[in-house]
Amino acid sequence: MLKAIVDKLFRLEEWQIGVVRDSHFTDADFYQKVRWYNFAGYSFEADPFLFELDGLPYLAFEVYSYFVGQGKLKCFDLAGKEYDFFSDINAQNGHVSFPYMFEYQGELYLIPETSDQKVIKLYRFEPENQKFIYVRDLLSGHEYVDSVLYPNQDGCYLFTSSNEASTKQRLFRADELTSTFFEHPQSPIADSPQSGRNGGAILQHNSQLFRVAQTSEGSVYGRSILLMRIESLSRDEYREREWQELTPSAPFPDGLHTLNQCNGTWVIDAKRYSYAPTNIIIKLAHKLVPFFRPSTRYPLRYAQRKLPDDI
Repeated sequence: MLKAIVDKLFRLEEWQIGVVRDSHFTDADFYQKVRWYNFAGYSFEADPFLFELDGLPYLAFEVYSYFVGQGKLKCFDLAGKEYDFFSDINAQNGHVSFPYMFEYQGELYLIPETSDQKVIKLYRFEPENQKFIYVRDLLSGHEYVDSVLYPNQDGCYLFTSSNEASTKQRLFRADELTSTFFEHPQSPIADSPQSGRNGGAILQHNSQLFRVAQTSEGSVYGRSILLMRIESLSRDEYREREWQELTPSAPFPDGLHTLNQCNGTWVIDAKRYSYAPTNIIIKLAHKLVPFFRPSTRYPLRYAQRKLPDDI
């Protein structure tokens, strides 16, 4: 009883991003090789995705301020310099997170989570403007969360869930990225708090595909990562099975909900709970945010923040 009261008044979640080199998610000591970084200076940095531009790696992720009550997107290179690729997207009203990136026919695309708007939006990167520009809506009508798209020779497969049915993973397919998406005949492909919500892009290892799911337990969100081995993916059939679970440990032992990679560099996020007397003020401010929401344009940190050389 006392712990429940203390948690309610003084506990806050802190999420941070970790980078892993010279390892693979199948390695037993993968989590022990994580190096933790605070890229943007927020106590809540999550949903990391790596992507490449002109052969150089960049990191996109969500930052969340309890005083704003909405997530926005940030982008850094791995030397700690920030880039303003997402300014037009962040200027929109509403929460933005989970910046899923993929390449299609030689161009870079983005599908962020915009559940407030009840739509899955597609953006394309314009090199001349150094911005992601809106292309089209892929789906609408629900509060879609953590959506990922996997293109192959058979079409474009869109994996998603929604706030209305957060444990239910649905699958849609279109012939091309510009075509209409229709629900797969075997959708939903999962209906469980253990595997119903995505935690990263579709991964490939030794010609085998894996869907990254995040597990929940009761009210605990993002407890661990569960890798689902995809055994069949076609326009008529889908099968997957549980393959491996990644669990968190110190210094962020309380949750893990994103796993992604690019050319051998891996990124994850994990959380820990912080307890402090001032947290009650932050939590009260967070409760009042919907009534007095300030501007959601989080400031850029123009000064380069040098990170350790071994990143």
